Amino acid sequence: MDAATWAKAKDLIGDALELPPAERDDFVASRCTDPALLAEIRTVLRIYAEDTSFLEKPAVSAVDDVEPDDLPAGHQIGPYIIVDRLGRGGMGQVFLANDRRLKRKVALKRLLASHGQRANERSRILSEARSAAQISHPNVATIHDVIDAPEGIFIVMEYVEGESLSARLRRERLSLTAALSIGKQLASALAAAHTKNVIHRDLKPGNVQVSLDGTVKVLDFGIAQAVFAASTMTTPAAVDPVPVPEIRAVRGPIAGTPGYMSPEQLAGQMVDERSDIFSLGVVLFEMIAGRKPFAGVDLQNATAAAAAARLDVAAPDTPAALVNVVTRALAIDVNARFQSAAEMGAALAAVQIDPVTGTALVPAGAAKVPLVTRVATAVAVAAAVAGILALFGMLTTRAFNISLQRPARFSNEGLDDYIRLGFLANTLLLSIALLMTALYSGARFVIRAFGTVPWIARAAQSWRQRRAAFSSQFSLHDPIVLGQSLAAGAAIGLIAVVVWFYPVILAFGQWVTWASPERLYPLSPDATGPRGAYRISVDILLLVVGLGMYRLVHLKNAQRSQVWTGAVPIVAVLLVIILFLHIVPHRLMFLNKFERLDVNGERCYLIDELENDAFVFCTERKPPRNQVIRLDAPGVRRTGIFESMFVPPFESSAPSGQSH
Repeated sequence: MDAATWAKAKDLIGDALELPPAERDDFVASRCTDPALLAEIRTVLRIYAEDTSFLEKPAVSAVDDVEPDDLPAGHQIGPYIIVDRLGRGGMGQVFLANDRRLKRKVALKRLLASHGQRANERSRILSEARSAAQISHPNVATIHDVIDAPEGIFIVMEYVEGESLSARLRRERLSLTAALSIGKQLASALAAAHTKNVIHRDLKPGNVQVSLDGTVKVLDFGIAQAVFAASTMTTPAAVDPVPVPEIRAVRGPIAGTPGYMSPEQLAGQMVDERSDIFSLGVVLFEMIAGRKPFAGVDLQNATAAAAAARLDVAAPDTPAALVNVVTRALAIDVNARFQSAAEMGAALAAVQIDPVTGTALVPAGAAKVPLVTRVATAVAVAAAVAGILALFGMLTTRAFNISLQRPARFSNEGLDDYIRLGFLANTLLLSIALLMTALYSGARFVIRAFGTVPWIARAAQSWRQRRAAFSSQFSLHDPIVLGQSLAAGAAIGLIAVVVWFYPVILAFGQWVTWASPERLYPLSPDATGPRGAYRISVDILLLVVGLGMYRLVHLKNAQRSQVWTGAVPIVAVLLVIILFLHIVPHRLMFLNKFERLDVNGERCYLIDELENDAFVFCTERKPPRNQVIRLDAPGVRRTGIFESMFVPPFESSAPSGQSH
């Protein structure tokens, strides 16, 4: 069997392995028309039944090695009475039972028979099952109980009448409306599980139950990995089980179902919630196109995988909005996917399908916008930008006026002056933001351009894994944790700026007309280093905290959190303080060049003139250094030289008449 044929056969084998052994032969016979290939597939299935390590199939099928005895009707497991055997899934037998205490039907899933199972294996499965039991969501099958009985380990779940999504897909092709509805419910279920730090790792149609009213219930959260890891343990070392909530990313044996596993899961690499997002993308693709996307495709070949993931090719009538959601979920690069199930759920919720025509509906307000409205919007945006710049210009001018004790009649700036000053105050900030964006985009382009070079691809993958592991380890996907971390980081950064640049802050934070010369030195041209370092440090801190605040708001919106308490107000206050440290001193520190005057032998600077009156700042005078003079007064001479008014020394001991 060549590689291409094997890849196709493996996909069919994966589907067959989801069925009870007695049904597999008929299933593959109905799907495979090539007699030679059918014979080889049957051989593979027979070998697999004898050796469960074949195909690296999860240990869910390890129970095939020893067929557990059926439990007869009337048999008692704890308080539950067996009524009937519902069937056999990948991880064991499923029984219908009655709960004697609450008078309700339940489903009992037996994961492991009791024969020869070590205590640490059973403990691991029990720990995973109890972690999954913490999930409470309408689209997750509720786990009522976990029982470690002599007959095996039983998970007691709510009994959902209906059929599996796998059975429904074999029976019929879903409409776009039905597929979208199921996709939304699955995304919501995954989001709820991920908030409890539980990763499914084996999301597939066989683990999705569709009730009679169309409600979706996801089964077996985190159980496949537990069963697989327990069955593949070769040493009896007694290790205390690690509860799932303590880990976000999991590396270990390959547990899952071929055809639905993410590339990183197939490679045995670090797996987090984005692996479940990939599996959900596969399920969505299959519901809409009637087949899985990557049959016969090597997921390590990014180009081939991207082509195979195009839903608009497999199902051309699919609306573009839905195609974009599925394509992003199926991205080989984990960072290109949706970063949370809640984010994917929001994207699916934005797609509206006409149940009659099957086409995408245009959301309310998304119709073609009239030209007048577009022009009005553009004008409003421009006005808002101008208003913000004017506010910044007014703030820095106000600080300048207070520091120099500038008389009100000389404060003659208009709106255009404020806008200009606001723009000048933010040129460095915009330059740094553009540079960071260019560097980030350039780095991504270089990595993608040279992605075919093995060592570059490995380095990029390693870096992404470390970043994902870091984010998972510190739960930075959680808005509460991110908010606390951001508040702490912003506070530390702000304190560091204040301590390190205290002389600079002291210089612009007082009345310069009265301050001692040594305190004003950080404002002088000779102190370019401290001034420049202060400006860059504050701008970078402002960008980092601002981006962090944006990320925090984005996470809260994606997870539909309505709670805005905690660290969010603290971060907002710190951001405002940093913004003030960025804006307020700008005019005094960087726009302080004025015409030098010779006033009776003293060096002064012309700050403002009104008719023949002038407001000047005389650096060689004893405080106060500001005064109002007449430009036509004897002893007043204009030099035409423009320089910083903080050129030292501020108090000259030179004889009168000498100039600096």
